[in-house]
Amino acid sequence: MSRSPHSLRKVLYLGLAAMSTVFGVHVFATTPTMINVNIALATTGNTAIDGSESFGLDLTGISLDDTTTAASGWNNIVLTTTSGTGTLNTAASPGSLNGVSNTFVNSSGSVASGISYLVSRPGGSNSTNNAWANTAAHFGAAEYTTTTSGATRIGISAGLNDVFSAGNGYSGFYVVAYTGGFASQAVNVKITGSSDTGMTTDATSYYFRPINPVTSVSWTQITDMFNDGDSANQIGNYSVFGSKTSPINADSFYLTLDNIGASGGGIMLDGFQIIGVQAVPEPSTYAAIAGLVSLLGVMVHRRRKTVQQSA
Repeated sequence: MSRSPHSLRKVLYLGLAAMSTVFGVHVFATTPTMINVNIALATTGNTAIDGSESFGLDLTGISLDDTTTAASGWNNIVLTTTSGTGTLNTAASPGSLNGVSNTFVNSSGSVASGISYLVSRPGGSNSTNNAWANTAAHFGAAEYTTTTSGATRIGISAGLNDVFSAGNGYSGFYVVAYTGGFASQAVNVKITGSSDTGMTTDATSYYFRPINPVTSVSWTQITDMFNDGDSANQIGNYSVFGSKTSPINADSFYLTLDNIGASGGGIMLDGFQIIGVQAVPEPSTYAAIAGLVSLLGVMVHRRRKTVQQSA
């Protein structure tokens, strides 16, 4: 029994889907997934990014990609103790999410489970000017020169592999970290991103001075990987770990802050976004897909020719 053109088109689609499964890459692109985490004083109000509020940056022109990270669905982590752990999709223990259920809704509207976070803030918390309200650079875990090195930390301790896997169409992720503080006080700060708590795997460090939180809001990427000294380090308030061309592949990712300047003023680790990098099929995958399309095209042509001859 011969197949109709409609049936052959269905076979073509199923064939492409099967190739996607075989090669571990989605042929049809999906919307990039983001995990958005903000340290807040409460789950609503000036320090939170809640409800219909959206926050993110336009990354065009910083040699990363042309993505905007603006998104709603932020997870506002509220701490009442010096440290806390929990999951981003369930009500956490008291002192971590303040007993409020924060469903992890990413920018594509999906719900993920098993995303575990960790926050450590032995220096307490601090905030900047209200002009920065409802952004991820307004309130955060505070770090001082007297704080134990590496103790101020936020991050995801498990679950990233489940979200940003090849099976879901991703080759990994990159991280945008937000910091706040007072340039007149914290004059020399180091932020480090790493896939392990020992801060060694995928580890990258940037040195900077914070932007003064005045009434005009501005964003400057921190790119200096060398310590130029207290008064010479770059001024900035966000940093990027990994990239679209060199994504991070790990189940966890941590950010630590060290105020290594001569001053005892505060600097804050305020929040972060983890953005999935869509996988690009290898040339051999494209070749195999082209071969399959050609084969099915021949089948369609022969079917039409047979129909014409029998008419």
